[in-house]
Amino acid sequence: MKINQTVAGWAFLVFLPACAMAPQGPSADWETLNAEALALHHAAKYDRAVDVATKALALAETNRGPDHPEVATSLTNLAALYRATERAPAADALEKRAARIRYVNQ
Repeated sequence: MKINQTVAGWAFLVFLPACAMAPQGPSADWETLNAEALALHHAAKYDRAVDVATKALALAETNRGPDHPEVATSLTNLAALYRATERAPAADALEKRAARIRYVNQ
């Protein structure tokens, strides 16, 4: 399980957008939620991290639409948390949806 958590943590880092910039509006809230979920993930507070990542996903879907790249990032982040908590089937489904969104947005 430790290896899965490490891999999931790195995947989460890779897909988390850089928060160094200061976006305004809905993206700022979305990035704040993602940063909070990442911090909780690294602190091994997985249940809370899943809650926050789920809120980030809902915000992205509401503000950007179901096929926006932010939705794909949120799905990937949530999938990494699911993998860290040994919920591979749920993670697989989220990753497939994220891949489809990325393909559509190429």
